[in-house]
Amino acid sequence: MKRTLLASLFLWLSMSAPAQAQHIRIVVAPPAPQVEVRPAVPSPRHVWIPGHWRWNAGRHMWSAGHWIMPPAPHRHWVEPRWVNEGGQWVYYEGHWADQGQPTVIVQPPPPRMMPPTQPVVVRPAPVVVVQPAPQPVPVVVPVGPGHGHGHGHGWKHGHGGKHGHGHGRF
Repeated sequence: MKRTLLASLFLWLSMSAPAQAQHIRIVVAPPAPQVEVRPAVPSPRHVWIPGHWRWNAGRHMWSAGHWIMPPAPHRHWVEPRWVNEGGQWVYYEGHWADQGQPTVIVQPPPPRMMPPTQPVVVRPAPVVVVQPAPQPVPVVVPVGPGHGHGHGHGWKHGHGGKHGHGHGRF
């Protein structure tokens, strides 16, 4: 009987006194909560514990939501939460609290909204390909006997038409 009484007293004290949970402080923000589908409630007395991100082994790990029975009547679940405190993300464990006990939840201030920035459109300059002017091509023009260097051919820079003795179109 004494042993049962001591066990009951220990159980009652452990459920009534809030545990001093260790707070995890990290600089990595938790991801957005995952969307979960709640299965059917096992009984009207069960309470849904939503899924949440935990810090484990140096990274965020998702703890899936589940139904659970409260440890005692008139207890409600206070969800775990991440709070940004001075650039560090602090994790506060979820816990059971008395229904009459006020629950204080510290919410971080809302994020500062920056005015939307206008997109900057930079149009590239048109591509201009600069090529040197074509050089005149020397053209060999047959000129007939007696002109040029005695071989029956001569050339005139930049002209390419045929011509006869002493006349032609240049």
